[in-house]
Amino acid sequence: MKLVVVEWMSLDGVVQAPGAPDEDRDGGFTHSGWHLRWFDDTSRQWVVDQLNGAAAFLFGTEDL
Repeated sequence: MKLVVVEWMSLDGVVQAPGAPDEDRDGGFTHSGWHLRWFDDTSRQWVVDQLNGAAAFLFGTEDL
C-alpha cells in the first residue's frame, strides 16, 4: 500500500489561507488567497483525477 500526502504550500513555505483573500487573518497574515487565483482547469483536473483514483482517504486535524 502507498500513502500519498498532498499539501497546498507556496514555494516559500506558506500553507495558511490558500483560498480566499479574507480566509484567515490569524497572526496578522495579509496574503490570504495566494493559491486559488493560479488554480486553472489543468490544476483542477489533476486534483479530480487524484481524488477519483484514491482507494481511501485519511483526514486529520490539528489540536488547538
